[in-house]
Amino acid sequence: MEVTGTVALIGDLQTFESGFTKREVVIKVQSGKYEDDLCLELLKDNVGIADGLTVGDEITAQLNIRSREYNGRWFTSVVAWKVDGGSAEPQTAQATTEDEDEIPF
Repeated sequence: MEVTGTVALIGDLQTFESGFTKREVVIKVQSGKYEDDLCLELLKDNVGIADGLTVGDEITAQLNIRSREYNGRWFTSVVAWKVDGGSAEPQTAQATTEDEDEIPF
């Protein structure tokens, strides 16, 4: 999938005891006459994609939407793997088939 929006927040790098890393980027997306916030997760080797972004940049992100069950509850993630636009050249991380959706808790 693909989504275009304006960068509203770039989160800090999060590293968990298992070595799993993630970074969140929130973008504002126009949805009809309303503006919605969408939190994109950058996982593992993809965390560097956010290095060339600044708040206010217009970006287009390639992403996957994933849901998983954990202890009877469902969690949905929006995982970005390519970002075009912003202050940097387009950056793409290798898309892998292994499960990158580990829940770090």
